[in-house]
Amino acid sequence: MTTAASGTTQWAKNRYGQRILIDPTDFIGQKVLRNTIYDLETLLLLEDLFGRLKPEVILDIGANIGNHTLMFSRFAHKVLSFEPGARAFSMLSQNLQANGLNHVQPFQIGLSDSDTVQTLYVETSGNLGGSSLVRTNMDTQNHEEDIITLKIGDAVLHEQPPGAIDFIKIDVEGHEHAVIRGLRHTISRHRPVILMEWEQDKGWLLEEHARPSILSEYLFYPLIWNTSTDYWKRQPMGWVRRNWLRVTGTKQRVPCPLAISRTFSRVSDILLVPKEKEALVDSLVFR
Repeated sequence: MTTAASGTTQWAKNRYGQRILIDPTDFIGQKVLRNTIYDLETLLLLEDLFGRLKPEVILDIGANIGNHTLMFSRFAHKVLSFEPGARAFSMLSQNLQANGLNHVQPFQIGLSDSDTVQTLYVETSGNLGGSSLVRTNMDTQNHEEDIITLKIGDAVLHEQPPGAIDFIKIDVEGHEHAVIRGLRHTISRHRPVILMEWEQDKGWLLEEHARPSILSEYLFYPLIWNTSTDYWKRQPMGWVRRNWLRVTGTKQRVPCPLAISRTFSRVSDILLVPKEKEALVDSLVFR
């Protein structure tokens, strides 16, 4: 065990047998120690999706220490991981090196819709992944300031064309809209499936007039738990069927059409699927 700026770090193994450097006092590190990986249920869903999609290139935007990047490296020919925060990027780089992942390229920048330098407010209270460009999201007593570089995503990818981009994950704590705008041409050209955190400022996706026009030909599937009370209370015999599932089935994260789930209270991620690729997720959808 070694000492890091935020406390202690230690090496662990994830569910895929890969080495991962974690902070055992941090939220993600604790999940890795408990479940062998963070966000297990979402990654299980992505395993099914990647088996059909067979991605050539994956972009991990907001990679943090590399929890998702390590999983992506098993399914894609190439992964580009973007993490602007110094502390998280250091751990990400060590995790890639420890596993010999030469087909994963890390970038210590954030993606946006303009080239700029901004302040990242880094969480120091046990949730490094909660670091944000928005200070109002932070407890003023539990953060440090990190000056980071943001670049237009389309320009970065134009300079270093990676190949066919089939999947993009975006987890940037409220900066999602700017990331999408900055990837307008990339999305138009490659038509990737997009997984995006959706906890803040949902209006720009819910209201059609506020969406970037590039997403007009996309289908929206918020991810819900298959035991969601919001879902089952709308179904015939819903409470009985939900309780039966809880007893006999496995709790899972599943995509649900936006028309059904747009008012659900517990939705934190959304899957954006090009209309021409609907068949990839059709059998996974909770209707």
